[in-house]
Amino acid sequence: MLAYSYLFFFVALISVGPIPKKVKLFLLFVILSFFAGTRLDIDNDYGLYEYNIQYIESSIKDFATRDSPMEWCMYIIPNFLKLFIQSKVEIINYTFLTFAFLGVGIKLIAINRLTPFFFLSIILYTANLYFMQEMTTIRAGVATGIFLWSIKDIEENRNKIFFVKLGCAFLFHYSSIVFVMTWLLHKFNVKYKWLILGLCLAMLVPILNLNFIEILHLNVISDKADAYMKIQEYEEKKLNLFNFKIIISLFYLIIFYWQRNKISVVGFDLLLKIHFLSLILFFLFSTTGLTFSLRTFELLSIIQVILYPLIILCFMSKLRIWGYLLVMGTSFIFFYYNIFIADFLKEYTSWLF
Repeated sequence: MLAYSYLFFFVALISVGPIPKKVKLFLLFVILSFFAGTRLDIDNDYGLYEYNIQYIESSIKDFATRDSPMEWCMYIIPNFLKLFIQSKVEIINYTFLTFAFLGVGIKLIAINRLTPFFFLSIILYTANLYFMQEMTTIRAGVATGIFLWSIKDIEENRNKIFFVKLGCAFLFHYSSIVFVMTWLLHKFNVKYKWLILGLCLAMLVPILNLNFIEILHLNVISDKADAYMKIQEYEEKKLNLFNFKIIISLFYLIIFYWQRNKISVVGFDLLLKIHFLSLILFFLFSTTGLTFSLRTFELLSIIQVILYPLIILCFMSKLRIWGYLLVMGTSFIFFYYNIFIADFLKEYTSWLF
């Protein structure tokens, strides 16, 4: 696991270093993209991606009518690469690299535009969602990058641009439909009292053992939801409702809601409401299995890299060092858990060396 530690150290060093912002962004893009994009079989999803890329249909008609529907990015990217590359192994390798370029690149653009605390946002991203998305659920990684990129469009009521970006995200992950809910939060200016009520009711779902995929017939409407329901039958691990990531999320939620009047950053209100929504959906779908609940939560959790550092503004000027330490501590907890405790990444290997 030494390679992951070195990566985290170098990313932190570059982010905080006294070099121009454009140089930082370029270096971060190269390092993070190639590290994720050239890795071999080190995660649980790699084999399935490798198989799908290798045997993807060449005909649009065949792909559109396949028995198990798949996002269009899995057709477009490999078949585009086939125009220039003949080797199946190289097509697989460069498909992964393309996903990494898109996922990392779009996120860096969005982070640079949205955060007033660049260093903290970068280490939060690298410590957690980089490993969860760019190194594992690569399609979701691109979709969440596009969503983060669209936050300003929601805030500034650029509805057409938002829905164009949503359509692009949908090409990478059908679950991107959940991003419409964030637009609705802003469009109808949903009050915090309704979000608090929604969260309290959602927390009752696991107690009452309600299954909202079945109640809302999502397994009939969506093949993806139906697949998650079937996966639940074979899951050995049960969902820990109050795992450390949820506890951390609830901690930041309480602090931000309590201190919300102290934060005047444009977009904060929307970010906090999306944070509420991510927890509501986590508990709402908690009885449908580990995969569906956590992955729905993680899709929206990308906003944490912008939201969490804003906790610094909750402290008085003389005490803001504690805000920095809090966010850095959160990042290190995420990193330690993802690399040394969670069992989803193997020892790093790359086809570059």
